[in-house]
Amino acid sequence: MTPDQLQLLVAKSHPGAADLLPHAPTRALALLEDAAARACEPELERALLALHDAVIARHDLPPVLAGVRLGEVVRWDAWTVTFEGSAAATGSPAMVRALRAGAVGDPLLRRALERAGRALRAVLPEVRSVGGAHPALALELPGPALDTAQGGLAEADAERQAWALGQGLLALLRWRDARLSPGLIAPNELRDSGSGVVLCCLTPSDPPDWAGCLVTLSASTPASDASPLGAIIAGLSVFPPSDLDEAEAWLREALRDTLRELHQELITWNAAIKSRDRRGRLARLCARLASAAPPPAGRGHVGVDLEGRPTVVQSAADWVGWGAVDEQPATVYTRDEGISPVLARRLLRAHAAAPPNKRLQREVGAADDHTIRLCRWLAAGLQLRTIALLLARTE
Repeated sequence: MTPDQLQLLVAKSHPGAADLLPHAPTRALALLEDAAARACEPELERALLALHDAVIARHDLPPVLAGVRLGEVVRWDAWTVTFEGSAAATGSPAMVRALRAGAVGDPLLRRALERAGRALRAVLPEVRSVGGAHPALALELPGPALDTAQGGLAEADAERQAWALGQGLLALLRWRDARLSPGLIAPNELRDSGSGVVLCCLTPSDPPDWAGCLVTLSASTPASDASPLGAIIAGLSVFPPSDLDEAEAWLREALRDTLRELHQELITWNAAIKSRDRRGRLARLCARLASAAPPPAGRGHVGVDLEGRPTVVQSAADWVGWGAVDEQPATVYTRDEGISPVLARRLLRAHAAAPPNKRLQREVGAADDHTIRLCRWLAAGLQLRTIALLLARTE
């Protein structure tokens, strides 16, 4: 039995005792016994005996077994108890399975523990068998628990989830092929070695519960999105298959769908990159064209203002101004600021509304065709400006 199994068993019969179980198991045991004394219910009695067995499982055992300093209990059965702890010599995480204090003197159970160690080496070659006053099986853990590795998988991407789920399934398949079963595994028995997932269970049991193992595996690799891979992880936790081959087929199909989605995203991303590149080249071309074609230099007549005064447009390579003959002209364009769209459109409307007047052109000293050439330049500049603004809005 594992602590999670015990928690569920106690919670079914006495929720109050289940709340006390993690930090005050003896108080939870007293509550259960009081409840059992008041009501003879089979489920309550089973929970009471299971909790009592868990409380006494580690009694009379030394703090260090097989070179491992004992920590929390991982699982226990009728004659052994398994701890997660740390190696006394190095401090690295380790796991140890030892005979209970009452079974230490039984030669049959000592031999059974030795045989269990030999069987486990088919899937866990690093398992050590230690004799002496307290026989035990010891294993140095290859890495952190899978659900806490690299900061946890709750925010993991699809690649990390696929790796964890696939490696965990491979670990279960190795156990099945070795004709071993971990029963219902505890979450901290799935370890991330960096190169794969290792199922570090020192207590093989029958009958196998592969569906329960898949539920634990899916809980150690939580889904963080609605992708096909996230859907299969959620499905394994709700309706797991009892056959590992079926679970493998599910995973292969989910990976195919995930790769298909990633391929489509890559195509879309590539098309967006190409589109942005085309827009960027066109924007740079517009800027180069505007700087490569300065306004024509000269002086031209553009009709009269509301007071009947002739207006003149004057231009140089880096400036265009427009106004009445006897006033300071307004700036329509500078090299640094570009075209003023409001004044440029007013100038173009004034030119379109006023017929050419050669007499006024001679009076203001304007060239015959300068106004037409400058207005064409302004119209083209306004078009380039509009194109540049549209390109900027589509970024």
